[in-house]
Amino acid sequence: MKKKIDADIVKLYGIITGLVAICIVICTVHVTSLTRSYREAILDKINVQTQMASQVLSKMFEKNIEIVTAEAIEMAHKGGLSHTVICDMLAECERQGRFQDVYFINSIGTVYHPDGSLTQVAIEEYTEMVDESLDGGVYLDNNSSNGDELSFMAIAPVIAGGLFKGYFVGVDSTASILDHVTLGYLDDSAISYLTANDGTILSATENAGGGSANNVYSYLLEQAKNPEQMEEMLNEGRITQENRDPIQVTLPLKMANIYLSSYPIEGTENWNYSCCLYDSTIDVMVRPIAIRAILTCISVILIMLTLVAVVWKHISKDQTRMEELAYCDTLTGAKNMHYFEMKARELLDDNRDLPYAVICFDIVNFRYMNEGYGHEKADAILAALVKAANESFSYNETFARISADKFVCLAIDDGRDKARKEFVEERVNRYANTIAVNYPIRIKSGFYVVTDYTEQIPSMIDKADLARKSITGESKKLFAYYEDSLIEETRRREYIESQMEEALENGEFVPYLQPKWDMVEDKIAGAEALVRWIKPDGSMIYPNDFIPIFEKNGFVEKLDFYMLESICKYVRRLLDEGKPVYPVSINQSRYLLHNKAYVRMVQDILLKYEIPKDYVELELTETVFFLEREHMVSVMSKLKDINVMLSIDDFGSGFSSLNLLKDIPFDVLKIDRGFLDETATSKASRWILLKIVEMAEGLGVKVVCEGVETKEQAEMLKEIGCHIAQGYLYAKPMPITQFEETYNC
Repeated sequence: MKKKIDADIVKLYGIITGLVAICIVICTVHVTSLTRSYREAILDKINVQTQMASQVLSKMFEKNIEIVTAEAIEMAHKGGLSHTVICDMLAECERQGRFQDVYFINSIGTVYHPDGSLTQVAIEEYTEMVDESLDGGVYLDNNSSNGDELSFMAIAPVIAGGLFKGYFVGVDSTASILDHVTLGYLDDSAISYLTANDGTILSATENAGGGSANNVYSYLLEQAKNPEQMEEMLNEGRITQENRDPIQVTLPLKMANIYLSSYPIEGTENWNYSCCLYDSTIDVMVRPIAIRAILTCISVILIMLTLVAVVWKHISKDQTRMEELAYCDTLTGAKNMHYFEMKARELLDDNRDLPYAVICFDIVNFRYMNEGYGHEKADAILAALVKAANESFSYNETFARISADKFVCLAIDDGRDKARKEFVEERVNRYANTIAVNYPIRIKSGFYVVTDYTEQIPSMIDKADLARKSITGESKKLFAYYEDSLIEETRRREYIESQMEEALENGEFVPYLQPKWDMVEDKIAGAEALVRWIKPDGSMIYPNDFIPIFEKNGFVEKLDFYMLESICKYVRRLLDEGKPVYPVSINQSRYLLHNKAYVRMVQDILLKYEIPKDYVELELTETVFFLEREHMVSVMSKLKDINVMLSIDDFGSGFSSLNLLKDIPFDVLKIDRGFLDETATSKASRWILLKIVEMAEGLGVKVVCEGVETKEQAEMLKEIGCHIAQGYLYAKPMPITQFEETYNC
């Protein structure tokens, strides 16, 4: 074995010696070509940087035009353009610091300054610069108030009522214009100019030469090794710039050759950004390369010898790092499912004495956050959740992202789950406030307590996920434990979801109407539309069985619009046939109200069937306003703007009923049936109910009491002044055909 090891070492040394020899040859060849390649790279770099700098200046000029144009438009909208209005706008623009100076010139040449002072200029000088279309632009100010220093003026005409009122002008000094651009590592070495096509220097860096004529072409001609050749090259350059094409040329000068790169500035008529670099400067940059190459070769050889000693030690560590990268979720930084399955199996195998639970959790109504705040902020919330979750787990626990906002963790089942959840929610909500996300972050969790530590990890995750899915939108608790009965519920949900689209197309969702009864006049006063799912074989699926599922998967939106359109068709037909028509209320899911096009779609349906205002009523439960109250109130206000009747259902079941009546002009108030039941045994409840009716009357709101099933309840309601009732005492929900035969004759 020893001999075999020695032979391997000799072989390894031989390989290393060969690699060193090859490295020396490669370095020798490399050094000879590196100078040329690096020189070309520098020239390519200066071309790219010059082009980018010209684009930066172009964008800057374009931005200046946009700013003065916006100010000109705003000034035009101010109306009379008094001295105070003009000076206030100029002062505000000056405070923003975008220009060195701003002023307004009216149509007779009076110049208004931010400090309120007035001067006089010849308006013709500005009119000659701006073309006849009065579009404005960026121009060179040869008559600058800064002495001999030139300035760039961004000019926009002020047009009010179709009449020319003057120019809004923003001024930047040419001396500081190049401060807005950078050439990267070439910045200290290169010479930069902002020139006109004729070579006139508008602005230049401190290390630039310009000659006595302050013209870059004149300067180059003065320094030329061969003036005739230089003049010919410069003439070609002028022609190229007049055609608005870039220039890249090496020019021979007395002291050293110079490389000139020039690009036109888009959006200007004849301005260019030029950059020059002397050959001597390039040589200084290139010279260290050969030395560094030799040193690099020696360093590589030494490193190779050193690496031989340590590579075996670190190769396993590097492999581990590669595996970590392969198991990372790139969006949030959390571990992915591949890592979770591996790590969870390892923890369960190594810690049989610890009680573990698999927890699958997500953010409640996360899709509303995506729709309301955008994916960027929603992704930031996910990243914040991952950070908070990682802080809450110990070394013998693990956590990963499954997909979207769904996560899974293997945690020790020691009773800390509530505290952990509160910790994560508090951290994420605090972060959400910093990025202006006001939607409350709540976590919904499904637990599966591990009993069989040999069970497959995916199976455990599925069970925890089933528990999570069992939590409905109406649940007060946002956590649930796995039970075997959930399997049957899952199958039932999957059956319903597999049938719902086809059922909607085939008209299996049938509108039923339950009458609302005027107890004083003893006659019908309206109806509430309820949905029933009737299969082709005549069997019925009741709303409690499918509505919660539809609310989870979003299908409830289609169903709500289907019900609204069905009732509108029914009302339209009765109106066309001249039959009696009674108002029909239609329930609207809270999920529907998050659709940005909801109000428009409701309006389209009502207009399509030409439904009068008093015949269709949208009914919402008070709990809709529990979350995102401001958004919901805004939607209700928009519905009122299009003359839609609104009804608040289950009034008294929430915590903010009175505020809702203050904020939204509801037409109908439906008292919660549970509240009515209490009146039979509670004198206090009857008294409160009486005051609710009196308050509604004072607000001009109709009151309907639902769940009326006994004559005693009806008599009590009439005594306190509630005239409209709905319940089995008067009629059960019935198909539209039966309702029509009974009440629409």
